[in-house]
Amino acid sequence: MGWVILLLFVLPVLFIVIVIAAISIAGANTYRTAKRAWSELKPYVTAIQENVTRAQQRGNEFSARGQALSDTFKEIQGRLAFVGGEVRETQDNPMIRMADFAGRMGSRKS
Repeated sequence: MGWVILLLFVLPVLFIVIVIAAISIAGANTYRTAKRAWSELKPYVTAIQENVTRAQQRGNEFSARGQALSDTFKEIQGRLAFVGGEVRETQDNPMIRMADFAGRMGSRKS
């Protein structure tokens, strides 16, 4: 009778303990393997992060340079508009018209 009780109650508990131990050992091995793999991959991941950061900085610098160039062209455009306005204003000046007229008349006489 003692053997029956032992086989019915203790043996299933023993199997459960063995299964839990096997799962724990497999988990520990997986953790160690993953830790080793991460330690080997970490320099590559760090290098990739640095490259991405550098690329983002260069992109921002390129954008800033483009904006500065655009602002420069807008300023040049404004200055050329000012110069064009001044030239038009100068051409509309009565003294300039009279000098132009006198120049034409003088060239016809020669």
